This record gives sequence, C-alpha cells and structure tokens, in this order.
Amino acid sequence: MPTDSPLFLLAFDHRSGLVRGMLPGQEERAAELPGAKQLIFDGAVAGLARSAGSDRTRGTAGVLVDEQYGAQVARDAKAAGLTTAVAIEASGRDEFELEYGDAAAAHVQALAPNYAKVLVRYNPGGDAAANARQRETLARVSALVKPLASGFLFELLVPPTTAQLDAVGGDRDRYDVELRPELTIAAIDDFQRGGVEADLWKLEGFETVEQSAAVAAQAVAPCIVLGRNAPRERVEHWLSVAAATPGWAGFAIGRSIWWEAVSGFLHDGFPREQAVARIAAEYAWAIDVYLAAEPAAAA
Repeated sequence: MPTDSPLFLLAFDHRSGLVRGMLPGQEERAAELPGAKQLIFDGAVAGLARSAGSDRTRGTAGVLVDEQYGAQVARDAKAAGLTTAVAIEASGRDEFELEYGDAAAAHVQALAPNYAKVLVRYNPGGDAAANARQRETLARVSALVKPLASGFLFELLVPPTTAQLDAVGGDRDRYDVELRPELTIAAIDDFQRGGVEADLWKLEGFETVEQSAAVAAQAVAPCIVLGRNAPRERVEHWLSVAAATPGWAGFAIGRSIWWEAVSGFLHDGFPREQAVARIAAEYAWAIDVYLAAEPAAAA
C-alpha cells in the first residue's frame, strides 16, 4: 500500500471486550451486537460524506471488523467499494491464538477482505517461552495468509512488564515516551527475524516524529496508528505525528470514535440516527486531523 494514499480504517472488530465493557452483566444481549456494528458502519459511510477525505483522492476509507458480529458489515463494506480488514485472532487472549484454527483460511476466503488482521500482545522483555511460541505461531499465520487474496495486517501492542513499569515509577505515560518506542522496534525485529511478513503494521502512537520514524524504518512495510481509546487530545497528537512521518500511512481507530454513541444507543435510548451522526462526526474529525497534518508536515 503506497504511503501517499493513507488508509482510514474505522476499527470495530471488538468481541469479548465489547461484551464485557458494553454489556456487563447483560451478556444475553450479545445478539444485539451485529445491529450495533451495522450502526457503526452506517456512521462510517455518513462520516465520509462530510469529511475532506470523502473524494478518495487523498485517502482510502475502510473498516476493520470481525466475523462473529460483523460478517454482514464486511460484505456490505466490500460491496460499497471500501477497504476491508477482518480480525482472525481469537478474542480476549493474552497469548495469540488463531480463531477457527485449521479452518481459518476458509473463513478468510469466504469474506475475501483486503487484509487479514491479527492482534498480538508482545513485549521483548516478557516471558521468553511465551514470546518464542508467539513468534513461531505468527510465522505460520503469516505463511497461511500469504497465498490468500488478502494482505497481512499485524496489530502489535507492547504492554509494559512489571519491571519496566517500576522503572518509570509506575507512570504509563513515561513508559510510552521513554521505553515503548525502542521496545516496539525490538518486537518488530523479533517477528521479522522469526519469519513474519506483514504488509501493514497497526501500532500504538508515538510522541515525536523522531520516535515514529525510527519505528517505521524498522517496520519497512507501511504503518498505521491506533487510538487505544485514549483521550481526544492524545489521539489528535498521535494522528498528527503519524501524518508527519514518512512510512506512516493512516490510522485504524475504534472506540475513541464510536463507544459513547453505541453505549447511548444500547442503554440510554439514544435515537439511532443521532448515534450514526455522532459516529460520522468523530470519524470525519479523525480523517480531517490526519489530512490537515500532512500539508503542515510538508511545509
């Protein structure tokens, strides 16, 4: 994917975390989640209509969904000409596990997304045996995805170890600034040496262009920034840094855009059209922040 055509993914592939966070004590209502994901998709389509990126000349819109609750959305998005990415990891696992096991390839082929996406939690300073298992597993998944008509989207989270967090006084923000950039580079290197061939890296945001550029240099393949459900000003900063950095090619942001609207719809009687409009506004905002940062970076 060329970095001069940024990819704007609205991410709503959440499953177990969505049930726990959105429907605590009401797990029987999980049958409502496909409808909620259709609502988010409608918000994405409406957001494109009001965004500077809606003419598709400076960016590519898309969705990141799951098969469990979002299979119909994946089909609708593909029919609408949007880029589609589908999660293929088992949800809610600390260590990577492939959803649908040996049948995973058939499931990917059935939805035929542009990208098959994995979510991986990995810290180079973490448990050595678990890290080795993840490298071996993800190399096999990389090889599995390669023959399919899909790119491989690798979402990497680098949570701190207890020792690393202690080293920064328990301050997660200090960890993000002082330790996570180098740990992310080391993690990407570990997977690359282990045989993983990612077509796109989905990564946490960085505080400076220098940090962001160093990570992109290691990644080689284009990178997109995630939102981590951070406060709005933090997400805006991460978007601006990514847009200003060569090798970064857009975003995949989720809960920061749609969580409040969906919660209001499911729990507070928020009218559907208002929920769609709110998601549309937030998605358009994220696109416009990214696009506005690009000319400023060039200048």
